[in-house]
Amino acid sequence: MNRLFSIFWLIFCIIIPVINLFFKRFATLFYYIGIPIVPIWIGGLFITNYISFHLAIINLDTDLISGLDEYKESVYAIFFTILAIHFTIKERNPISKD
Repeated sequence: MNRLFSIFWLIFCIIIPVINLFFKRFATLFYYIGIPIVPIWIGGLFITNYISFHLAIINLDTDLISGLDEYKESVYAIFFTILAIHFTIKERNPISKD
């Protein structure tokens, strides 16, 4: 499940926003389908959390890795909360820029 979750946020928070930024055709498709586009800075938070976790678990025993994994998942939940707040504010004020 961890790997599936990582694939989801990687696609949703990194790949889709980067494709949206560089390819207008895909941006039009994403708009037409109604995919919400995550700001790049929020995607950067996810990448930072992922990389820092994997750097921190080098040469650790299993008990510490398990605790750090729980911490990583909690941070992901906070980041998705920030993302939900961002989308809520954007929906209430559609004229504002990302």
